[in-house]
This record gives sequence, structure tokens and C-alpha cells, in this order.
Amino acid sequence: PKPKHSLPKKVETPKPKPFDRTHRLKTLVSTLIILVVLDYFTRDFLFEWSIPLIQYFRSIATPGWDTFFTIVSEFGDKYVISLFIIISFNFLDLPKCFLVSLNAYSALALLSLLKSINHEPRPFHVHDISPSKCWLEYGNPSGHSLISSCLFLTLWQLVCKQKGWDALVPALETPEKKRKRMTVLAGALLCIGLVSFSRVWLGVHTLNQIFYGWMWGSIVSLLYCDILYFEICRFTNSLRTKDTTQLIFNFGTRNFFLIYTLALLTFLVGSVLNPTPKAWLENVQKNCAGKLRAKDSVDPEWQNFEKFNLAFSVVGVYLGIIVESKLVGTDKYPFATQTSVLCSTVRMLSTFFIGCPTIMGILLKSDQYSYVTVQICKYVLPATLGNFYLFGFSKWVALKLNLINTRQPAPGEDTVYFLQGRESLIEEVPAGDISILDGWVTKPKQ
Repeated sequence: PKPKHSLPKKVETPKPKPFDRTHRLKTLVSTLIILVVLDYFTRDFLFEWSIPLIQYFRSIATPGWDTFFTIVSEFGDKYVISLFIIISFNFLDLPKCFLVSLNAYSALALLSLLKSINHEPRPFHVHDISPSKCWLEYGNPSGHSLISSCLFLTLWQLVCKQKGWDALVPALETPEKKRKRMTVLAGALLCIGLVSFSRVWLGVHTLNQIFYGWMWGSIVSLLYCDILYFEICRFTNSLRTKDTTQLIFNFGTRNFFLIYTLALLTFLVGSVLNPTPKAWLENVQKNCAGKLRAKDSVDPEWQNFEKFNLAFSVVGVYLGIIVESKLVGTDKYPFATQTSVLCSTVRMLSTFFIGCPTIMGILLKSDQYSYVTVQICKYVLPATLGNFYLFGFSKWVALKLNLINTRQPAPGEDTVYFLQGRESLIEEVPAGDISILDGWVTKPKQ
């Protein structure tokens, strides 16, 4: 018999987990339906159960504790959202930063729609409670719990992807990666918990409103950072190849106009067909005595629409990315943020101070101008112009200041964004040619 010759053992390329988007989407929708039904049957009980708890907190509240929880509460408000976007722009790559801004502004838009649809009062709208500050829009869901859960979970997922700590490729999983991933998650959950508790302490939300905010914030984060992650990254990187018609009319812009129209109709219909009960307005005037400005509207529907207009600033993000890729040309530096912590910090500070003139409208005094003027000049324009400068020109300014990494893909290489869960990309590349750099995979051209 012929001698048997053993074949050399084939070295298998580490492969990511199979990614079944349809299954994940069905699971997400099923979970959402279950949670919405659960909320429907428990919200009244939790609302009433929360009132004695809030009254107790307000009875033991001191100016010092109120100040502390007011500061904590700001980590789910609009100014900290802007800060998070600036930080992510200077420490994450462009698609991930776009995801942070998209999550934040989608959460703001969803928040206003849900408040109008649920039409649920805050605790001090219907009970004898004196809040530390009078937030006047409807109560359900809690905006701070929704935004904080969405933002912090988003940052957790994107930081893990950027650092390579995610469990995408099981063969590359290590105890050290898992420990880092869980540590960052624990920090994110702690921040979410503190922000949410601060809203109960300050007397402006009940427990069911907090839980409802957690639910929707988590859903938005999972939808964008997991199920649609690849599509959003691909969309961001493909803008340079699209013509004017494609830039104006695409899936994202159509949904933006649809949601904005829906919000406008909700505001108009809600004000006419489902007006705020007079007893609520009277209770707000009583509990907020001395805490309202002369021109403040105590109608929650008006307040909801004011907050929704902040979501319009995602237009500035979109236009900024287009300008950078079509005109400025700094998109050719995909590794721009891969600099030292000191350099990244200096770049972030320079971005803020040089861009300050674009947001000067926030200093406008609301009680001296009409409602429309305040909406446009104090809320819409500053956030939109600020984002336009950040995504369109700040990298060019940093380039002139020598504050970015100007490394480009080597000649003869294709650089493609890492396709989460796409086995085909890994299979196309021999094991020795794979170079995963903060979410990028480079391979030589054939």
C-alpha cells in the first residue's frame, strides 16, 4: 500500500459571528412590543406609587443636594449632548461620530413625539409638589432618561468597536477584552442611573416615565449601533460619490422630512383636539410660582415642539459631511483622530473656541423676542451652524494647526470600512493580509 502523507493543517482565518439582521430586527421589535404592553398595564400604578416617594424626597431636599442633582441631570440635556458630539468627533472616526449625533438627535425627535402622543402629566402638574425647576413639557417619557440611556449605551458600543473590545470575532475574544468591555458598560449604566434618579429627586418625573425613557433610549441605540451599523457607516463614507439628486433625495432625507412633518401635525392636532386640561395649567402656575419667566408658555404642547426643533440640527451634521467630502477634502484622512490624548484634547479645545461664533445665538434672551424668532435664532440656527462647522471645516482647521494624523492608505491598497458581521470580507482576505486598525480593514488590491 502507498504510504499516507499527512496534509499540512490549514490555518483558519478568524471569522466574525454570523450576522442575521432580520432575526435581530424581529427580536428588537418583539421586545419593544412586550415592553410597551407592560408599560401600558403598569404606568398608572407606578405613577401613583411614585408620588409619595417624590414628596418625601422634596421634603428632605436641601439646596446643596438640589444643586448636585441638577448638575447630574445636565448629563442628559442638550448642552452635554453637544459636548459629547464634540468629544466623539475628536476621538472617534467619522462614521462613529456621525452615529453619536444621529442617535442624539433621533432621541430628541422621538422624545417630543412620544410626549405628545402619551399626553401624560409630570407629577407637579397634578399633585402638590414643588419641583426644583419647572420643566413644562409633558412627562412621559423622561427626556433625560431616554437621552442618557441612548447616548451612554451608544458611546459604550462605539468605544468598544473603536478599541477592538467587542466580541465580533469569537476567536479573538480574550478575558482582558471582556473585562474592559464590562467595565465601560458598568460606567455607562452608573451614569444612566444617576441621571435618571436625579429626575425623580428633583420632582419632575415618576418611575414609569423613567422606565419608559430607558426602554426607548436602549431601542434607538441598539437599532443604530447594531442592526443598522454597517449601513450607516457605508452611507457616511459613500457621500463623496453621490450626485446632487442623490444627496437631496435618499432614504435618510426622506425619513427626516417625514418625521418633521409628523411632529408638526402632532403639535397642531394635539393643541386643537387634545388640549392640556385647565386644571393642569392652574396647578403648574401654583407649584411653579416665582420660577417662571413672564413669557413662558405653560402649555406642554408648545414646550414639546420647542425641544423637537433642536433635532433639526442634524441637518448641519449632514451638510457638514457633504462639504468636507465634496469641497474641503479632509475626508482623505480616515485616521485623523488617531493622535495622542494630549493632541486630541488640544484639537477638541481649539474646535470649540474657534467654532464659538457659530453658536452665539444661544445667548439670545427669550423674553425679549417673539416665539418664532427665539425658535429659529436661539435653538435651530446655533445648533445647526455649530454642527455644520464641526463636521465641515473643523478638521481642515486642525490640519492647518498640525493637530490631526495625516496618514493615508498606502498606494495600491483599498481601504474599506469594517463590515460588522460580514464573513465575506474576512474570507476574501488571506489571514496574513488582514490589518484591523480601529475598525478599518486594509487589503492589497489584486
